[in-house]
Amino acid sequence: MATRQRAPTQQAPDDIKLVPQDADQRRRIRESAAAVARDLPRCCPPPRDRLAEFGARVLASLGLPLDYLGFAMVALSNAFWREQFEAVPLDRRLLLLPKCLRDPDACRASFDSVGLHCAGCGACTIGELIARAEELGYEVIVAEGTSSVIMKVLDGEADAILGVACLDSLDESFEPILELGVPNQAVPLLRDGCERTETEPGLIAELLTASRAHAAAVTRSAVPLVRETRSIFAPAALDDVLRPQVCSDALAAGPDAAQAEPMAATEAIAIDWLRCGGKRLRPFVTVAADALGRHGVAALRSDADAAAMVTAPVRALAVAIEALHKASLAHDDIADDDEFRYGRPTLHRDHGLGMAVNVGDWLIGLGYRLIAAQADALGGDCVADILARLSAAQLALCRGQGAELAWTTRPRGALRPVDALAIGALKTAPAFEVALYAGLRSSGADFDEAFPGRGLPGAQRPRGLAVRRREQGRAGPGCAGGPADDAAGLRSRSRGVGPHGERGGGRG
Repeated sequence: MATRQRAPTQQAPDDIKLVPQDADQRRRIRESAAAVARDLPRCCPPPRDRLAEFGARVLASLGLPLDYLGFAMVALSNAFWREQFEAVPLDRRLLLLPKCLRDPDACRASFDSVGLHCAGCGACTIGELIARAEELGYEVIVAEGTSSVIMKVLDGEADAILGVACLDSLDESFEPILELGVPNQAVPLLRDGCERTETEPGLIAELLTASRAHAAAVTRSAVPLVRETRSIFAPAALDDVLRPQVCSDALAAGPDAAQAEPMAATEAIAIDWLRCGGKRLRPFVTVAADALGRHGVAALRSDADAAAMVTAPVRALAVAIEALHKASLAHDDIADDDEFRYGRPTLHRDHGLGMAVNVGDWLIGLGYRLIAAQADALGGDCVADILARLSAAQLALCRGQGAELAWTTRPRGALRPVDALAIGALKTAPAFEVALYAGLRSSGADFDEAFPGRGLPGAQRPRGLAVRRREQGRAGPGCAGGPADDAAGLRSRSRGVGPHGERGGGRG
């Protein structure tokens, strides 16, 4: 292998992200972290603040400076997840390597939107690590950031992650992995920088092959419910939900929606728009709320049969929530004259202003129609309640969008920060709140009892998704009192329901 120059160690501004250069210090930190992690309950992973607290204790017990706090936090997280990571079969794991390990002067790799494709030139450790991992059955990605890795997990291509990165990158990826509950192991770079960085190949090799039959305890995970939500929008599954409400010509048009017969054109374009892109966050909230309301914490088992938990009426509610969201995006793109979303031209750029307005209007109607069609399955009162909340959310969104449009016609400086926050809340929070309400109401749980005073009229603060993060932080590392325990309480209060849930921009 070619001789590489060492990049200088870069110290983070907050002075807690230095990696010990002494192998014995790293070993002692990891051993002490493993001892602490043994006593942590496994129901929920420890949040950032608890890792920092325990990491500081570990360093103090070893007489080491807080400069190594970031490293100690990673060691604690690794120790928490180690058994569960090892219990995942090798061919269901993913290895993420950073591009900065390469030698740019000798590297012959090619690059695309996913990352680096190694040519196996032997100029750095990347080729050796890829070859070993793929031989074991791993999927391997060489890229910066975790977006592509998370998508692999959500698409069902991997169940555990082994990541190699600098402490800054590991810090940035912490929240999404924590919230999903994905078993993982992280190996911090010894020396970071943009190129010729260094890692611990021996440790990576050990983790690549570490395996056990099963873990003694399993942490709650949202992954099965997220995957099931995404599967609702797979072409065949989405067509099953839409078929009773739309014409067959529109469903058959597919990507050639613009060529559909005039009588089917609006529906065809709208369905194509509904199928493409998006994070599916709002429908996930509906699916998860219903599953938790019906099944309690069992819905968050990593091996949960989410397909069996998510009933046909709830699938229709999820599509309705997404249809209304996609309608708002179509109209928002017109107001902002955006050119692209989801990596493709916006509707008004592709099909014209009039058609884009009409498609957005049709999607609003589709959302209401899908919900109304569930009256027999969910009961008339349930559907009426959901529609009432949804109409309130629609009014709030339009109020926020109207305020933004009005502001753009006024002199610069007329918008106060508090107004900007209120506009953002009106355009985003009500959609998440009604998604939460729809899922809880369909499960039979009492939204108003669970979230008193959180009715939609006049709502000014984003609350829906913040509930989980806030409750998790309050409960501490894997303790009772988090959202899953609240869901178990909701289940006990259910009313007679058996155990049968880019600008291509910010809103995706």
